[in-house]
Amino acid sequence: MRIIIHADDFGMTKSINGAIIELLKCKTLSSTSIMANMPFTQEAEKLLEIDDISLGLHSTFTQGKPVTDPAKVPSLVDSNGHFLSYDNLVQREKANKIVLADILTELESQYAKVKKIIGDKLVFIDSHHSIHNKLKTFREAFIQFGNKHQIKAIRNRRLLYLEMRNDKVRMVDPTIFKFPGYSLKNIATNYYYKYYSSQFEKHFKVPKGQLVVSKKDSIYLFEYVENLLNQNLNSEEVYYVVAHPATETSDLGNTNLLQQRVIEYKKLKSENFIKSVRKAPLINFNHL
Repeated sequence: MRIIIHADDFGMTKSINGAIIELLKCKTLSSTSIMANMPFTQEAEKLLEIDDISLGLHSTFTQGKPVTDPAKVPSLVDSNGHFLSYDNLVQREKANKIVLADILTELESQYAKVKKIIGDKLVFIDSHHSIHNKLKTFREAFIQFGNKHQIKAIRNRRLLYLEMRNDKVRMVDPTIFKFPGYSLKNIATNYYYKYYSSQFEKHFKVPKGQLVVSKKDSIYLFEYVENLLNQNLNSEEVYYVVAHPATETSDLGNTNLLQQRVIEYKKLKSENFIKSVRKAPLINFNHL
């Protein structure tokens, strides 16, 4: 088994950038994606100094302002020219009021801005709040955009749940016929993501799936991943895990996760986690 540990949200704050850079150098992260419309996007140039990592565009449509003139992407913004909240974006998508051309216009602007900083190191795309996996118009736009720019990889969202059984971690792919302890919502959601992952596979390289836990506290996720790295699983299949680390909370404002980000940062820089990664080095999206 090969594992990518990927960090979202580079560029959002100093504390997030600092945590990601430190953990990439520790090799307990192997990948990050960059937000183009955030205050500290330019710090992505520091990522070029780190070997053997993958860098992507963390396209953003639910926070801040567009890189494009808001007047040119009217279906994506509110009356103040800011991106819609996630909930409002979903409502507008359901009402068929999101314009595909607006998404493509803003993707072009964000891609150009990040590519100007990191050049050909930009090898994959994903999105804040994973909207490219969730919303139809965004899926269509990302496929068109990826084909145009010959982007190698995309983050899919086929979910595989980690469970601890008899002191060992196993991966569970819940279905109606297997693992009945999972809710119908878990099962239906996973069928949904599996289907659209298969659509992305026609155009991009994608991992086998995203490793998650059903528990809300993400510290369990990285405890289970640590255990998994120590289990000597012989497989060439690639899975990925998403982290959202930050060194502190003082500059995070009203972003989600908050203290959870610091907990993840401390776990990923812990001596035990570093030892586990040395036993089973991480890979990145360049290796797909």
